[in-house]
Amino acid sequence: MEGYKRIEQIIEYYNLNKSSLSRELGFSQNSTIGRIINEKREPSHKTFEKILKRFPDLNYDWLVLGKGDMFNNEIRDNSKRIKLYNANGIEASHDEIAAYITQNIEALKENPFVNLLLKSEGQAIAIEILASKK
Repeated sequence: MEGYKRIEQIIEYYNLNKSSLSRELGFSQNSTIGRIINEKREPSHKTFEKILKRFPDLNYDWLVLGKGDMFNNEIRDNSKRIKLYNANGIEASHDEIAAYITQNIEALKENPFVNLLLKSEGQAIAIEILASKK
């Protein structure tokens, strides 16, 4: 699959458009991303670096070489999740985490990752993902 198509997949997955992806990557205008897609170009190494820095869950081989899965399985490995603790110092339960997220959803939306997750998956699924302790 060509590089511009992988960029299109990123835009679709993260519920972005050319302009919003450009902003996410720190480009002052959307001309770089626009030209890649509109002119069916291969992204530069610098553009790949910006994408991987902003979206570390993407698989390098998929993004740069077009091989393998879109996402890096190591990052999606549930065993590497951060453990959360309640006020008593006990590892928080799924229900405690879900309740906290629900009560603080507006503040959590300020986090770009949480905001993208909410946009792409919807609030109920996002809460389930964030609260998951598998």
